[in-house]
Amino acid sequence: MQILIPRASLDTVLVCDPASSTEVSASRTAIVVASLSPGSRIFVREAWAQRESDPFTVIQHMLACSLDFQPRCWGVETVGYQATLQAWSERMMRERGVFYPVIPLKPDRYEKKADRIMSLQPFARSGQLYIQRGMLKLIEEWEAFPDPSTPRDILDALAYAVRLLVPHAMPTVGVGLGYRLAELAKRDPASARYWRKDAEARGLIEPEATLDEMLDGEGQEEPAGLGLGEWA
Repeated sequence: MQILIPRASLDTVLVCDPASSTEVSASRTAIVVASLSPGSRIFVREAWAQRESDPFTVIQHMLACSLDFQPRCWGVETVGYQATLQAWSERMMRERGVFYPVIPLKPDRYEKKADRIMSLQPFARSGQLYIQRGMLKLIEEWEAFPDPSTPRDILDALAYAVRLLVPHAMPTVGVGLGYRLAELAKRDPASARYWRKDAEARGLIEPEATLDEMLDGEGQEEPAGLGLGEWA
């Protein structure tokens, strides 16, 4: 069944996760363009990655993608060299007479890259995430994850893009708080239990499952995920 979705109805964002080195062992610069349809389907329309540290070349590609897909904003991870790329982006847009709001993406200090990528799982399992057959680099990263020795730059950029498209996919204060409580529990379990109960009472984190709830869940198979959809 073919579904036609008017381009004007799509909410589109572009995300760049830049790298500052072209060394073989370094991360690659990744650019992802993703769109959210009125039916809550997420379409990956561009998935590009290569070892490129020249900001001019990277921004040229971002501008070319923007001409094709007309995103409402750019998201750029801002850490070190990445902050310089944001300044270059704004300068080159002024020179060309175009404007896309640049949203700085600052990773949560308590959230690892793998955790950020795992936030894509609910969208894939529910069949909301669609890619194109020719996006081989993205497919390779998806199939290799979570192997830490394999690239995951496109997946990380895609996770940022989904958070720009779907506000409730953003991590809450509970992400960092849960991590800090876990670290405290290693040093002072009693204090960690006290502060966890306080945080649960205030709704900052989800309550921990009781032993009875964990036992009730044993032996129940999870429904098979639909994985990534494909669109032409």
